[in-house]
Amino acid sequence: PRVDARGDGDGCTHAMVTLILCELAHMTEDAAYREPARAAAGQLLALQDEKTGGWRRSDAAAADLEATFWSLLALQGGRLVRLAHPQE
Repeated sequence: PRVDARGDGDGCTHAMVTLILCELAHMTEDAAYREPARAAAGQLLALQDEKTGGWRRSDAAAADLEATFWSLLALQGGRLVRLAHPQE
C-alpha cells in the first residue's frame, strides 16, 4: 500500500503508520511487512525539512514538535527491523 503524507495527508498520520508497519515487521518477522515498512520509512525521510531537520503535518505548515516526535519514533522502529536509513 502507498502511504503518503503530502497533499491532504498528515505528517503525524504517516509517521504513525510507518511505526506500525515497522513494529509489525519486527514482532511478526513476516516479510510481507518489511517492504511496506521500508517504503514508508524512506518516504518519511524524504519529508524531513532540510532547513530545520524536523517534520511537518503538511506542506503548508512549519515543522512542529508532534510531527517530529512521531517521525523520529517511527525511524527508531525502522532500526528494529534493520531498515537502511542515515545515521544523522
